[in-house]
Amino acid sequence: MLGRSIPIDTIYSDLKKVKEVKATSLRTAHYPNHLQTYLLADRLGIAVIEEIPVWWFDTEAAWNVQNNERHIHEQMFREMVFKDYNRPSIFLWSTTNECLDVPNRKIFIDRVNQDLKQNYNDGRFITQSAAADRPGSTDDSQLACDVMGWTMYFGVFMVQLILPEHIIS
Repeated sequence: MLGRSIPIDTIYSDLKKVKEVKATSLRTAHYPNHLQTYLLADRLGIAVIEEIPVWWFDTEAAWNVQNNERHIHEQMFREMVFKDYNRPSIFLWSTTNECLDVPNRKIFIDRVNQDLKQNYNDGRFITQSAAADRPGSTDDSQLACDVMGWTMYFGVFMVQLILPEHIIS
């Protein structure tokens, strides 16, 4: 009903509910959140995974435009980090949500991970939220991340993740 214009008191109330159920972290997902979300998470002691709005880049063509021409996704990543690097609640930077094309996604994640580590390393790790069924545990783009991450919809679809040796080692 309110979309991205949620009042601060509602954000605070929601985050208090996170604490009440004893959750220690949350992923704010691939939508820009109100700036107060992170301040409130800092004050309430909730660890946050913050993510840029890169979702459903499913085709090689979509990635090629971004990776080779526009680079807007890289700029969004930098702006997220520069905006929130002083937020103690944030412990992971997330790069994508449920994007299908693995090789080009891996290129992007490698690129921002190297940029972060070489040019403005804040000590945080890189992750993503890959769809657990696309392609699942054989997703080589996870190797570009510091922390592997999948989206799983229990009750809608459920994928058992059996990690191959090349990902575990």
